Amino acid sequence: MRPVGDARFFASRMPLRVPPAGIVSGYVFTHRETGLKFITVAMVRNQQELKFRFVVPVAGPALAVERADLNQIYAADAIRELGLDDLREALAALPCCGSNADGTGKADPLNLVLVGDGLSIAFPLVERGWRFVQPLDLRSAVDSAEAFVLDANDPELPVSAMWVFGRREDVALEKPRDTISQRNHLRLWLTPLRYDGKSVFVGQISRDIGVEYTDKSWYLTTHKIDPDVDLDRDYLLQDLLLSGAVTRIGFVQGVGPSTAAAPRVNLTGDPYLTDGLRLVVFLGPARSRFLPLEKMDWADPP
Repeated sequence: MRPVGDARFFASRMPLRVPPAGIVSGYVFTHRETGLKFITVAMVRNQQELKFRFVVPVAGPALAVERADLNQIYAADAIRELGLDDLREALAALPCCGSNADGTGKADPLNLVLVGDGLSIAFPLVERGWRFVQPLDLRSAVDSAEAFVLDANDPELPVSAMWVFGRREDVALEKPRDTISQRNHLRLWLTPLRYDGKSVFVGQISRDIGVEYTDKSWYLTTHKIDPDVDLDRDYLLQDLLLSGAVTRIGFVQGVGPSTAAAPRVNLTGDPYLTDGLRLVVFLGPARSRFLPLEKMDWADPP
């Protein structure tokens, strides 16, 4: 039997059924997260699913994504609206990798492109358990160090800095696992490219398999990534497919092949293996995840 306080708490939740022409009210319980909350309300009517999406500010420490104003990154005359053929060419011509702040080194490969309506690209990710992270500052660095020592996890701990287009990532998310040393993390940068009026983000996804000390950052630690970065790229595709938000996919040339015999390495010397291709995912309104998916006749993974 629940205590009286718990009973009152659960009694205040939103009812599961809304009567015809009726109005209901109540609380929606979700995970703890300050800054911005991305909420999807799904309802079923006449055997059809309806989805309503909201972004709700929550009092507390800001998330890293709140520091980037996507509408102010590029001047209007710098944005290029492209057709499919030109888009494919432009995506393949994007930088191969992230870099350090001064651009002198190559970091992890840019192995992903998302095409969608601005920051709404985050909704299918959030629905699949991805979380926005804290900005990397002294407070979050201390929290990260504590989690590292205790082998614990916080689903909002920051990712290390990476630069593309002369700036840090605009959007950073992680999918938590058991500890800070094991998680999937995703960085995205808005490009000046547009397709069909939609934003084009280039990104990097990898999976952490450990934490190591480094003298290449002021906070003295960094994550060691799983060498098989294609596995994490394909894992993200699976997540997005299960969200029902994918309309079509394709692959373009990216960093180029990296094999066990001749591996590429990132800024901290960690090797990675890849077929060298960049996954391109077009996102749209939620649809049945079982409908046929359009596959662009671009590059083909081996």
